[in-house]
Amino acid sequence: MATNAPDPKTFKTWEEAFKYPVPVVRRMEQQLRSDVASNKEKLRRLVGASYRDLLRTAERIIEMDEDIQSVETNLSEISRKCNSKVIDGIAKNCGDFERERKAAARLLRGGSTLLAAKLLVICRLFHKALSQQSEVVPLVDDVRNRLASLRGKLLRRVDAQFGSLKSIISTTLQDMCAYLLATSSTPMDVLRHFLHIRLEAIRRLLRSAREKRSSESGALKLYLGTIQAVRALFPTRLADMLAKLRIRPLVDDPDILSLVELDLDIKKRWLPQDVRNFIPWLHHEALQKTEVEKVLETWSNTAFNVFVQGLRQSVKGFEKLSMVVQLRKEIMRTWLDQDSASSVNSDQLDVLRTVFIDRSKQLIGVTAGELSRVGKRISTVIEQGDVGASEGLWAVSTALMDGRDNVMKLKTAVMDNLYGRNAMHRQVLEEYQSWLRVIEEVKKIINQLKEDEWDDDIDAAEDDDASDFDTTVGQMLSGDDPKLLEDWLGEAVTSAFEEMQERIQDDTKELKPDSQRRQAAWLLRVLRDIRGHLPQQGETSSFGLSVVTRLHQLLAEAALESSIKTLQQHFKSPTPDKPITLFELWDGSPALPVQPSPAIYRFVYSLMSSMAQDGSDIWTRSAVRQLKLHVSEAVSNMLNILVTKAKDDDVSEDGPEAPSNTDHNLSSADKMEEENDKYHTQLLFDVSFLRAVFRTTSTEDPLGNMEKVLTRNLKESDSSTRLQKNTQDFWKRTMSLFSLLA
Repeated sequence: MATNAPDPKTFKTWEEAFKYPVPVVRRMEQQLRSDVASNKEKLRRLVGASYRDLLRTAERIIEMDEDIQSVETNLSEISRKCNSKVIDGIAKNCGDFERERKAAARLLRGGSTLLAAKLLVICRLFHKALSQQSEVVPLVDDVRNRLASLRGKLLRRVDAQFGSLKSIISTTLQDMCAYLLATSSTPMDVLRHFLHIRLEAIRRLLRSAREKRSSESGALKLYLGTIQAVRALFPTRLADMLAKLRIRPLVDDPDILSLVELDLDIKKRWLPQDVRNFIPWLHHEALQKTEVEKVLETWSNTAFNVFVQGLRQSVKGFEKLSMVVQLRKEIMRTWLDQDSASSVNSDQLDVLRTVFIDRSKQLIGVTAGELSRVGKRISTVIEQGDVGASEGLWAVSTALMDGRDNVMKLKTAVMDNLYGRNAMHRQVLEEYQSWLRVIEEVKKIINQLKEDEWDDDIDAAEDDDASDFDTTVGQMLSGDDPKLLEDWLGEAVTSAFEEMQERIQDDTKELKPDSQRRQAAWLLRVLRDIRGHLPQQGETSSFGLSVVTRLHQLLAEAALESSIKTLQQHFKSPTPDKPITLFELWDGSPALPVQPSPAIYRFVYSLMSSMAQDGSDIWTRSAVRQLKLHVSEAVSNMLNILVTKAKDDDVSEDGPEAPSNTDHNLSSADKMEEENDKYHTQLLFDVSFLRAVFRTTSTEDPLGNMEKVLTRNLKESDSSTRLQKNTQDFWKRTMSLFSLLA
């Protein structure tokens, strides 16, 4: 049995290993050798993995050594050059220049540009003095570069001041003088440069107008302010300012002496003679007012055209009329606030008004044209053929609705059922009402233009020379422009309704035969609701009337088609083929009819039932009138055929008398004549009844004409009056049964 070897790692001394038997010792030896080999392998892998890091570390140490040597070399060179003699020499030659340069730089950060320009001139004098010395200072080239940089900063600051909206005339005058000192330009050059910078600033503001809505008014302020500034400064005030600069040497200027950094009250006597006595040489050619006005007029026309083009681009991006009106208000108030009556002529005001009016017209036209979406939706429903079903007044969905929670919902549902509004109808109506709300919003915006008050702005801009011009500004802005837009809105709405009517007329020609009646009824309901909410703008009162008449004709034909067969059968023969039992119900002496024939009654009742299928809301007064005219014409045509056939029969019966003259033949002829008289009397009553039912206010009365023809057959004159009275009495008793025709 092998002995378990202890762990050699737990031994404190090597002698403890030999306290065990030899086999145990050998086992411990093998274990130790195995551990040594394993640790050796781990060490080899660890060193192999870290070898590359070791190489990179070594390379970095070499680079650090090279950098340290370079730094030591540079520090040694700096220490050699920065000795006290060199520093004292530089300070002696450039101390005054550096102080003046720093003062000028400080002024450029927020001080006067004119004072900075004066210091720049003095610095240039110092540079000239340094560069002319026998021993040229080593920093002369650096001084020249710094002066060029300072001059560039000064000119950029002047340009920024020229193009700033916040600049005032006094500041602009100083900036012009600073530009003259820095560039040695003439006053005409300053004028052209100033106008150029202002024109670029106007373009820049107009380009940024899409991000900042106030940029358009800022560009107009800059345009009007430029005209005012040029007329105020040129030629007199600028010439006076330049004359003041030539009064004394530059170093004696009070503003220069007041600078603490220069300390000129002590060091002035040590300055070179040419610096102490230097007076700025400026071009002093006096500008003529006519020259200034000519240059200004040219610039004004160019700048105004640029502004108008930019303004058109800005309003072109507006999709709402309210945005155009708001910008118009800002522009016009800016125009009046800037004393524009004395600086801009009325033609330019008309141009500005035209810009806003043109864009407003476009937006109004687009808004009114949105009515075409209603027409397209109607066309889509007609093309599909299925207009949907309309629930009756006592629909189950409405009857089971609980009105305690939402009374308005119940009321709306009842009204929709009463007037036959189904889902497709409501979609069209919602589209139309949405368009109406937009039109009303446009109308409110136009009314706001009328309510805008311009009197305060006009009074602020008014002077004696422009009083006549200003009296019309308020009328143009609050009267003429809104009136023009209001008229245009009316024209656009009228045109939109005309286009939709033409579209619907085309749709009525495409009604499908199998669903023509339902489509006509649906279209009538849609037109009724649209006509019930016509806008006040435009000539829309006649919208849809021609279409409604056509649809009424279609409904009348459809309603009559299903009922006319009964009447055709009744009027098929001019003489009765069998005894008429209705004669027994005649009354009076002589006996006359008191009620129409059953076929006539069934016809009227069948016609009203057919009308009820379309819905009682469809049969308005005009629709019923159209139906009555159609029925009267159809019945009259049938009666004409009947009367004509009866006359032909009478003519055929006239001829040589029969040879037989018996009593039986006389009796039969008398009886036949009596039956014919009764038949024609009943026919007269039927016609009178139909005339009473289908009577209209039209001058055309075909049933009346037929009634006159049949009345001639009555043997007694007073029978006609009694027959008419019987007809009216029966109609009064039964008209409640025919409510749609009453």
